[in-house]
Amino acid sequence: MPSAAVEIENPSRPFVRLATPDAQYLQGETIEVLVHPPNAALYDFRIIQIGKGEVVRQRQTSNRLVLKKGLDLGRFEISVRFALDICDTSHNFSDWSIRLALEVHDKNQARKIQQQREWEHRLSLIVDRDVNGVGMMNDPLAFPPSYPVGEQTRWFRAPVYEGSPTLFNECSDFYRDPKTYFLNSIKRLVDRGFGFITWHDLIDGKCSGKVKRALIQFDVDGGPNSMVRLIDPLIKLGVCGSIMIHNQAHDWYEYNIQDLDLDALKRAEAAGWCIGYHNNALNNVQRLDRFGDYSNEVFAEAAECFIADVDSLRQHFDIRTFTNHGGNVLNHRLDPPTEANIICVDRTNAELWKPINKMFSDGGFTARPAPLGQRVEKLDAGLHFFRIHPVKYANCYEPWDFPPLVIDDAIQRGVQSTPQLKTWISNETNKQNRWLEYRIQHRLQGRLSHAGPDKAISRNFQSTPEVEKLITNHRSQRKAVFTREYPAADGDPRVFWWRLLNRYTPRQGEILNVGALPPDRRKETTDFLSQDVKVIEMDIDPTHEPHILADITDPSDQLRNRFTGVLLMDLAYIQSPHKAIDACYDLVKDDGVGLFGFPDDTHPRRGAMWDPVHRPSWRKHLEPLDNIGLKGNLWSFDQNCLADLFESWQDVVIENFSQYWFVVCRRKLPR
Repeated sequence: MPSAAVEIENPSRPFVRLATPDAQYLQGETIEVLVHPPNAALYDFRIIQIGKGEVVRQRQTSNRLVLKKGLDLGRFEISVRFALDICDTSHNFSDWSIRLALEVHDKNQARKIQQQREWEHRLSLIVDRDVNGVGMMNDPLAFPPSYPVGEQTRWFRAPVYEGSPTLFNECSDFYRDPKTYFLNSIKRLVDRGFGFITWHDLIDGKCSGKVKRALIQFDVDGGPNSMVRLIDPLIKLGVCGSIMIHNQAHDWYEYNIQDLDLDALKRAEAAGWCIGYHNNALNNVQRLDRFGDYSNEVFAEAAECFIADVDSLRQHFDIRTFTNHGGNVLNHRLDPPTEANIICVDRTNAELWKPINKMFSDGGFTARPAPLGQRVEKLDAGLHFFRIHPVKYANCYEPWDFPPLVIDDAIQRGVQSTPQLKTWISNETNKQNRWLEYRIQHRLQGRLSHAGPDKAISRNFQSTPEVEKLITNHRSQRKAVFTREYPAADGDPRVFWWRLLNRYTPRQGEILNVGALPPDRRKETTDFLSQDVKVIEMDIDPTHEPHILADITDPSDQLRNRFTGVLLMDLAYIQSPHKAIDACYDLVKDDGVGLFGFPDDTHPRRGAMWDPVHRPSWRKHLEPLDNIGLKGNLWSFDQNCLADLFESWQDVVIENFSQYWFVVCRRKLPR
């Protein structure tokens, strides 16, 4: 049987995930854990129950752990390590993976847990990551799961690059008014008896004697206006913090230290705050024309830039510390020049971080490890670190640091649509698209999904009450195993398929459906098509009672050029997908349409990323695949194979959704 080797991306540490898009389980439910890389020799699984200690320790040769009876009630953390040689009696294992959290609930909470599952599933469609935990935005124009639809809010969809203001896993109050939400969260810390210190206090050993303390670090990035809006309200609350600023910034957001409100920053410093350098020296050297260049020449220039930046900032502030700017450029790879005489306060400074108990960060597309308000309520005694990007909370007032991504968002907030605003939004959108492209090229390794922000197919979907009613009805008839895998209807690939049929299938003529549904389920197709369409079912299984009992890879010549469209929702089960795709082309008339759907290589149960032996990535020379079936072998499809797969078709449009590829194509040329 053909197989495809999967290289181990990071042999020092595995990546672990769940087969479901959420981490919420009811007692007794099966829990399935997957590990990357999939080709190690031996795996150690360790499951710890919070408050009770280790409850499972299992060693096995498979990278998939299945707990058929689930776990007891409570919160758990799963970690994994692997060995490359099963014959190595010393078992030289890798480092343990980052811990994966899940929670098991009582069955009487089923309704509540279902809501949480749907919430997490929707979030997974918006924000993706790779096996190293680097985040990726799949849908910048989506509304977050907790967004209070129908209410007037101050939050708006904004560009998602370089410390952008978008957070997608916050609670509803955040979206109603981000600034008020933030200040109320910090006030709650004050009310709970927390004191506030700066990095200077920690370095000088002048920490407050209070048992509860918070160190808030503000990474200003592209949000200087937002930072100024927070300073005075926080001083009024008795809060002090550490502000990290650039001396200069280019490309994604542009300013010079002289452009900032220096008086406001000095006012904060006089009130006991400290100002530090937010190191973006590599950003300032690489620029767009040298992006991704980490040569010795670039590092030498960046070191000079680092020194110049610090010297410039010291003309205004007492600069003693720095933190590295994130984003797509790896500024942390630059060693600080000794002549700068400055202290790094990132977590790599283990000695400085020893007294810090827990940390919070909003530095990505989601707040980690939980929404800010929830984090504040659950903090116990000790010193706690908060990494805050002001632009995520205070950009909701004018003048904006970043505009809305959609002009309607501005209009709904009372801002007049002008040519200047439209141009600004267009420019920011172009920057965002470029930044996301760079992120894929330079930061991500082993993506967990191929979905991207360009919704080539779904942007044209039509949502009507009639269609929504049909979707609700048909989804209610799906088996529990499918709804568990796809808790939210708008994240279900079958629902995507129904919407695709409704939008792109020809309005009349004969449509060939390859892979016949049983007679009692055929309305899943016909309900979404025009009444002027006649659906002809083809299958090799006579129990499905197809109109045409035949193999799509070897159809009768009498069927050539007969159909106005062909539907095929699942190439994974066909031994020779390329032959099937070519045959579909032969069967449609000129200008005929082909609609296809099939799992990608990242799919947790059907993808080569997790099982390269039984779920190989398709290549033409590997056809045919033997022993096809759920309990045997299935094809999966990576992005590199799609051009070859659809080489016979024209006007090919592709979109990835929920670990499935969907394709709309048209026959323009005769064969």
